[in-house]
Amino acid sequence: MFEKHSIRDWTQLIFLGMVLCIGTYLIIFSFYMVAANKSGSLDLYMLAIAAFGVACTMIWFAISNFRITSTEQKLESITARLDAIISKIEKK
Repeated sequence: MFEKHSIRDWTQLIFLGMVLCIGTYLIIFSFYMVAANKSGSLDLYMLAIAAFGVACTMIWFAISNFRITSTEQKLESITARLDAIISKIEKK
C-alpha cells in the first residue's frame, strides 16, 4: 500500500507544490491588479493578462506532470510483469 519514495520523488513533489502555489498566487495577483487599476492604464491590464496566462500554464504543467508520472509508473510495472513472463518462458 505504501511505497518507498526516493529523494528525487520528494524533490519533484515539493517543486510541483511550489509551482501550484506560485501559479495560484499569480492568478490572485492578476485579478487584484485588474481590480485595483484606478488609473485605467492599459499597461497594467496587459501585465495582468500576461501574469494570468503564465499562472494557467504553470498550473497546467503541474497537473499534467502528475498524470505523466503515474503513466510512467504504470508502464514500469507492465514492463516488470512482461520481463517476469519472458523469464518464465525462457526457463521452460
